[in-house]
Amino acid sequence: PAQVLVGRLSLQASSWFSGWAHLMDERSGARLRREVIDGKSIVALNKDGDAERIVSVVVLDLTREDDRTFVQLGVWNGAEVFVDCQLPAVKQHYNETIKESMNRLLGHKLAPLVNSLELHHTEEHSEKKESRIYRLQTKYIRKVCSATLIAQVTLPVANP
Repeated sequence: PAQVLVGRLSLQASSWFSGWAHLMDERSGARLRREVIDGKSIVALNKDGDAERIVSVVVLDLTREDDRTFVQLGVWNGAEVFVDCQLPAVKQHYNETIKESMNRLLGHKLAPLVNSLELHHTEEHSEKKESRIYRLQTKYIRKVCSATLIAQVTLPVANP
């Protein structure tokens, strides 16, 4: 799609990418290019000629009847766990609806909860900040889906 072409050209033409690419390790640079090609983010040039990343994220704000909120405490990268306390979320792919993104989140990361919650409404929030991974100004468009846990859920427990 056109957004992939624009993103790739922006990365190539950007004063950020040519001047700051040394700050990003080779794996992160390849990961950013793959993210753009896969339609998980957009990279465009701002008025100063610097690359800016735009990411749409679908977030689950799940609460119980006692007002406790379900959160993600960390991320497993295949070798170790990194602390990352936040609401569960997925990047919204190009041409993917909020419902499709939420189904992907529930179908993969949160499969035990899929039949135990009721979705209510969605609110959109956006913020700009530097990406920790890419050290690149990023606009995060967060589509927060509020939900309530409607059934008791028994989750597996890891043994040490």
